[in-house]
Amino acid sequence: MSTDQDIETILKNLTNGHEKAEILAGAYADGVIPPASFEHRLAEILAGAYADGRKKGWEECMAAVMLALRGCTLGGTKHQEKKVVLPHPCDGPLFKDWSMQDQRLKVYSEFMEAGNVLNRWEKSKLNDDRIKFGLETADIIVAVTTWQDMAGFDERGRQWLLKQVNESNRKRDGGKRFKTGGSK
Repeated sequence: MSTDQDIETILKNLTNGHEKAEILAGAYADGVIPPASFEHRLAEILAGAYADGRKKGWEECMAAVMLALRGCTLGGTKHQEKKVVLPHPCDGPLFKDWSMQDQRLKVYSEFMEAGNVLNRWEKSKLNDDRIKFGLETADIIVAVTTWQDMAGFDERGRQWLLKQVNESNRKRDGGKRFKTGGSK
């Protein structure tokens, strides 16, 4: 789980106001940051967007916040549903000629990059390196998602695969693989 400090590091590395607003609102929706911190940081982001003199930038920030807060109660208003971020396969024109073996090597490459960052993080103990490790492992997930997509598994098919693996893991080793019995 991310921490308030992680969110600060991520926000510091973003320049786009609506991306900052979306990350911030998502962190609030996930319970990572308290309401006071959310309100303070959101005010700063909106003030920055307004100061840029771009009404559209301010509107984009607000739209990102509302999208990220779907499913949360904020100011007594219950929004419809919480936003879920799923990995998106790299299926654009840059990768149209890639073979399954090319993608296998991409998965391996991302795995090695994560290992290198892990080694650096274990030595440095720096939060920035921990976040970089998290981002690299997310790259692995996207690379594997792309590989599954190439094999003909669309989002629904990938969800089905994950359900099968979770169900199998939930039953294995006397149910001790998951803290609370795993996903159903």
